[in-house]
Amino acid sequence: MSFLNKRKGVLPLFLLCWCAVQPVLDVISYWTQNVSYGSALTLSLRLLIFAAAVALGFLVSQRRRVYYVLGALALLFYAGHLLAWFLAGDPFGPGLFFSDLTNYVRVLQIPFFVLVFVSLLSRCRQAGEETVWRGLLIAFFIILAVMLLSALTGTNPYTYPDKEIGLLGWFYFANSQSAILSMLVPLAVCAALKSRRRWVAALVCVLGFGSLYLFATRLAYVSIFVIAGGTLFSWAVCRRLDRFRAIFLVVCALLCAAGYSISPMAHNRQMVAENAVAKQELLDELVEQGIQEYGSEGYEYLRYAYEEYLGGLVDKFGLERVAQQYDYSTNVGTVANVRQMKLNYCRMMLEDQPVTSLLFGMNLPSMTYGDTCYDVENDFHGLFYLYGAVGLAIFGLFLLYFLVLIVRALLKNAKRYFTVEAAACGIALCTGLLHAAFTSGVLRRPNASFYLSLVLAAIWYLVKEKQYGLAKEGKPCS
Repeated sequence: MSFLNKRKGVLPLFLLCWCAVQPVLDVISYWTQNVSYGSALTLSLRLLIFAAAVALGFLVSQRRRVYYVLGALALLFYAGHLLAWFLAGDPFGPGLFFSDLTNYVRVLQIPFFVLVFVSLLSRCRQAGEETVWRGLLIAFFIILAVMLLSALTGTNPYTYPDKEIGLLGWFYFANSQSAILSMLVPLAVCAALKSRRRWVAALVCVLGFGSLYLFATRLAYVSIFVIAGGTLFSWAVCRRLDRFRAIFLVVCALLCAAGYSISPMAHNRQMVAENAVAKQELLDELVEQGIQEYGSEGYEYLRYAYEEYLGGLVDKFGLERVAQQYDYSTNVGTVANVRQMKLNYCRMMLEDQPVTSLLFGMNLPSMTYGDTCYDVENDFHGLFYLYGAVGLAIFGLFLLYFLVLIVRALLKNAKRYFTVEAAACGIALCTGLLHAAFTSGVLRRPNASFYLSLVLAAIWYLVKEKQYGLAKEGKPCS
């Protein structure tokens, strides 16, 4: 502690390195994914960083009681989760327990990292805030450099590898990387627009929107317009946007909109639609074969079609129950929808569990059947099925706290708290939560949840700790 007091630059340096190392860790994860113990190596490294960060945050915090309360709540909830596991009668063992616990720690990193960032920003104040912005810009440019190098060397793994579509870079999980880019771009654009050099603002806008455009996911593409619209609005309200920057932002967004038909995202959607036609033809053939063999009454005529597309569910729950769950559908958009299949698997499995599973969730290993993992592909659904109504409610209240913080601040003094920095954090929060709602790439992925935690902590700092000075009423916000 005395060392930290004497070396005031240590904490900002830690924040800077912590932000900058994130994409490096992701690149290491990508290149070691097929190496023996590669995943264990990167997981151990991330857990070590997590433990060190929590220890440092605790040491510098003026609110250590919050760490105790959060730790006690985490242990108490996991005890309830284990109780639900035992009452459900699912297999239990060291390997299964470690798998479930690791997944739980991934979720826990969000509130703990928020707490750590709050402690560090409260300690460093202005120096910490400026360092975070620099660190995020460094992370942003490292990601862009990695994407460019992967393209130039012909080693880009593609966002959709089976179709060879999308500029992903050397990153392991496309949905997480889409969320990371969507959260980083508004922060980078905000920092660049503050530069006196117009070419810097122009370059960052082109690179940021370009990376989202080439990434090929629908959420990344939508984020372009969320970021452009939100940034224009916030800078206009705060009277910080000159004509050149405003026009350039609009032109970048319009070019992305005009290029929709030739975008990688549109190309992927076209291939998905073509694939759906072929799947529907096969589904119809299998249904017709079932009708010829079993007749059109009951549900047996669906056997061949459902075994083709829903084999794991039919094997585990029986054809009759699966047919009822799908309302006897023969539409390929329903039957061959992988995301819906995983949701239905977890929904039916929860129906067979005791009430404790509804409250505290089901264990992760039980979501694997045969060679297929049926862990759902939506983060909020995932929280419900893995940690029950209680876990989802706790996390919902956690997010609600920050929403209330924002609303109260704006109602109290909008001219003071609605700054371009706060707006950029708000946009990043929206794009991050948008990815959490439609993918499983944020809340249970430490690489993406890191940025979400940092954004939440920055919002807390801007509302609770930042010294704005004695600005006169009516003075433009800054």
